[in-house]
Amino acid sequence: MIMILILLVQVVLDAVGDGCRVRGWQKVHHTLESLQVGVWLSLLPAIYFGWLDFQWYYIWMYVLGRIWLFDLVINPIMKQKLLYVSKSSWDGVIYYLISGDGNPNRKRKWPVKNFSFIFKLMAFVWWIGWFISNKDTIGIFIGR
Repeated sequence: MIMILILLVQVVLDAVGDGCRVRGWQKVHHTLESLQVGVWLSLLPAIYFGWLDFQWYYIWMYVLGRIWLFDLVINPIMKQKLLYVSKSSWDGVIYYLISGDGNPNRKRKWPVKNFSFIFKLMAFVWWIGWFISNKDTIGIFIGR
């Protein structure tokens, strides 16, 4: 469970750091980026020497956590709407292509913020499912 929380903290550090970079707060951005790199580098020996347990699905949990949490953290820092989707990020481009919101020739359009919300909600539900089914987390809920 510690590893899962560390990965979530990494997502938050990255989002806050990127938001600070966009706002022009370079010192805070560089501090958070340095802290994030330090955490990544400290995970390698911790996993190698067995201080932290590593499961392969943690990689997917990090990706899913990044999908549902990153925009929820960075958008308020950048003073955007909570469900704002940028056309310059790779995931924003994918959301716009699939939803058809940016294509004037497409007859059926789905607002991109609705599409991104559904996608992030699915990632969150999947992430929570993995979190709850983790053997370390189950002990918290049943009192072990």
